Amino acid sequence: MLQFIRSKVTSIFIKVLFGILILSFAIWGIGDIFLGKQKAETTISIGEIEYDSDDLRQEFERTRKAMRLPPEYLSLVRPQILDTVINSMVNNGLVAAETSNMTLIVSQNQLKNWVAKSPAFKDELGKFSPELFRRNLYNADLTEEAFFKTLREEIKRNQLFTALGGFIEPNAKMIEMLLRYRYEKRKVHAVVMSLNDVAITTMPKEGELKKIYDETKDELTAPEYRRATYIHLTPKEIAKEILIPEKKLKESYQSRKDEFTKPATRKIKQFVFNSKSAAVNAKTKAEKSVDYLTVLNYMTKTVSSEKLTSLRDITEPEFNNEQEKIAAFKTSVGQLSEPVKTAFGWKIFLIESEQPEIVAPFKEASAKIQEELAGEKALDALFDLTNQFEDSLASGATIEEAARTINVELRKLPYTNPQGMSQSNTAQKGIPQSKQFLSTLFSTVKGEQSDLIETEEGGYFLLRPDDILERRTLSFAEAKTQLKTQWESAQQQQIIMDKAKSLVDSSKGGIGLINAAASYGYKVNTTKPFTRSADGLNMALYPVELASIAFELSTGDVGMVEGSTKVAIIELNEIQKATIDRKSEEWRSIKQEIQASMQEDYIETTLQLLKTKHNIAINRPLIDQLTAAQE
Repeated sequence: MLQFIRSKVTSIFIKVLFGILILSFAIWGIGDIFLGKQKAETTISIGEIEYDSDDLRQEFERTRKAMRLPPEYLSLVRPQILDTVINSMVNNGLVAAETSNMTLIVSQNQLKNWVAKSPAFKDELGKFSPELFRRNLYNADLTEEAFFKTLREEIKRNQLFTALGGFIEPNAKMIEMLLRYRYEKRKVHAVVMSLNDVAITTMPKEGELKKIYDETKDELTAPEYRRATYIHLTPKEIAKEILIPEKKLKESYQSRKDEFTKPATRKIKQFVFNSKSAAVNAKTKAEKSVDYLTVLNYMTKTVSSEKLTSLRDITEPEFNNEQEKIAAFKTSVGQLSEPVKTAFGWKIFLIESEQPEIVAPFKEASAKIQEELAGEKALDALFDLTNQFEDSLASGATIEEAARTINVELRKLPYTNPQGMSQSNTAQKGIPQSKQFLSTLFSTVKGEQSDLIETEEGGYFLLRPDDILERRTLSFAEAKTQLKTQWESAQQQQIIMDKAKSLVDSSKGGIGLINAAASYGYKVNTTKPFTRSADGLNMALYPVELASIAFELSTGDVGMVEGSTKVAIIELNEIQKATIDRKSEEWRSIKQEIQASMQEDYIETTLQLLKTKHNIAINRPLIDQLTAAQE
């Protein structure tokens, strides 16, 4: 299990932790400073900017949850989490300290425009979706007020870097040079010859096969095979033997009832008005009718399409605004709610329908609870079993004797090669799927027992190689089938190459590939324009090196491209220079790539300079104490 966690740490920190952690600081990082919460003991300070114990503890816990690792394994990754959290807090604090003395203004309209343009809050039609906005804030555990306050500070940070780094402008000649190189296109005439099209009708002579055998016998080998005895313990197998008493299952069911409860949902029409008076007036007129469809039709006409939203299968907790929550879930089905003031205007909800809360019965939930509780007990049982097993081995017991003391099945592995294949070249079944198993099998001395090794799945294995069939050179008789295949491939390759060279020679002297191919009866294809990275080229038809060879030719030149199964004879037909248009998408894309690279270097340099300008204090003992308490 330790190895499993360590491997998880590597991938998570690369793929998840840095991304999620940076994102979470973009949402929570410096924002908590401005939310007016009560300060606790300071953990990190940058100038006058301070992060307290609550900031550190909350961010540490968010990161741990993002990794989705059980708390008991936290000690393995705590140093990496702390280093990353601290570095991110310091960097965000440096920017906050620098912007605190600047007059950077963010208007309400800027905030609304940012939200309206954010892809995270747009529906499948590309329009701003209040429902998506609400769901994302709910998932991030943020109120609208907290979100907008934090967003304001984020925009200030962007203003700072834009102001300081606004001079960054890539050289136009550099952009033009890259654009010409990347977007130049070429077309070629091509004749493709495939090895599969060449039939070998003759049989190789014995002498020819023996010659190939003598030249290649060092490569014609049978792999090493090993036979072994081993044990393999897994939590899953142990859990199958553990039966949880019904009383415990029911207790767990009661304590986890929320997990087996599908909350009540409602289908709601949301109408947004610019003013309270407009909302009240619309509601008053609509309620003159008691017919639901009449009310719906009238309300729909009172707002534009972007002010009308259908909220489907929405739950009560998804509303961050308490007044919205009351209006949406205390109003009866078929009725209009009272107008509610929000950051986006005055809202009225028309309740279309509702689905009541559904609680899975104990009988339905018990199987899952049994599996989970048995799995937890299996981990403890596995720990005890492995300790007993290791104690037996330490006292001098053989693998057979130690297995009997813990009543574990001893398994036999037939002769197997390093790829897990049998002598008949079929995959061995039932062996541990851990990559370590085969590597351990082939690195352990014959007759000796390996260490008890933990697998990626959380299990353990120990093995003893009982016999070894050494790697050896195949005899001529054993290798004969392979030798025939090699001979046939060589014959096909030689025939294809002879034909290709003849066609290349015939294409010279102004004749050209098309005319030369016609004299041989070959079909000529003309490619579509393609770039040097092969964009536009059908790679299923041609050898992979065709594009690179084509970009080495001059117009009218003929070249040959060799592949593993086919050969192409090509003639450069046309060179299409890249269009230089400073307003084009290509120009903009390359410019942005260069700018992004330059700005990345600039921001890193700026942060390093800010570290020399602002005093940074990190209370590491307190941080260690706080995070250790959460393990």
